[in-house]
Amino acid sequence: MYSTYLSGTVYDDSKGIVVDGSGSAYVTGGTESNDFPTTSGAFQYTYVANQDAFVTKLSPTGDALDYSTYLGGTGYDEGRGIVVDGSGSAYVAGDTSSYNFPITQNAYQKVYKGSSDAFIAKILSPAAIMSQPADVSCCAGTEASFEVVASSTIPITYQWKKGGSVIVGATSATFTIASVSSSDAGTYTVDVTNSCGTVTSRGASLAVNSRPVILNQPRGAKILVRSSFLFRVRARGDNLAYQWRKNGRDIPRATSSFYMIRRAALSDSGIYTVVVSIGSCTVESDPASLIVHGYRRRVPF
Repeated sequence: MYSTYLSGTVYDDSKGIVVDGSGSAYVTGGTESNDFPTTSGAFQYTYVANQDAFVTKLSPTGDALDYSTYLGGTGYDEGRGIVVDGSGSAYVAGDTSSYNFPITQNAYQKVYKGSSDAFIAKILSPAAIMSQPADVSCCAGTEASFEVVASSTIPITYQWKKGGSVIVGATSATFTIASVSSSDAGTYTVDVTNSCGTVTSRGASLAVNSRPVILNQPRGAKILVRSSFLFRVRARGDNLAYQWRKNGRDIPRATSSFYMIRRAALSDSGIYTVVVSIGSCTVESDPASLIVHGYRRRVPF
């Protein structure tokens, strides 16, 4: 449910409304307000004189204007009926006393003939963003990708921006950074444009998280059975977490910067590594080999 005003500061009157399959309402009528709301890409941004017709499309929730435009000349103009086709184009019929009512180059009738003429106008819909780009949080050195899904009955173009500045070459529905660094962090938007105007997406943030850096790798060794051995790693980063592994499998409760083997058995032989993490950003150490030997038996003479 929704209910909303749609007006400027003078006289505004609606005469026709139609709703499309997505729930968007298309409204037409007349306005004497020079501040009636219009949108980016409007066919006619400014009020001319006396009374202009208007055509407005509201979002399905009624909390935004998908587009809104004046349609008029210096006389009295009013939209009286409106229909919408399957592609989202609006067809408006009304009357005008303006000799300079806006007409297109290939109009059926280009000349105003009487005290009040009928008019018919087809309004193409600006591009609509169906799915906004989502926020991305990733690790330095990994890929980050933003995507927008837009709908339009006529050709559209894309232009991605970071912090309002154009990203050269970023002109498709998807924008990908192959290997992000801290300098890539920020807010990204995309302008979706067709011949009716431009709509800008929400700002999607890119957060780049640092990877830990291993300064000293764990070292392997050859040891005797029942002896002890200490694996140790030294890493740089904030809030580091550790997980030691043997032969590719996590070792339970081995979650500190060192791993002690006490009274080694032959079964402790293997390849050891440690995964160092900052949140979801991980790095695995070089492998370290541990070989456990049994005692040599003395052979009597």
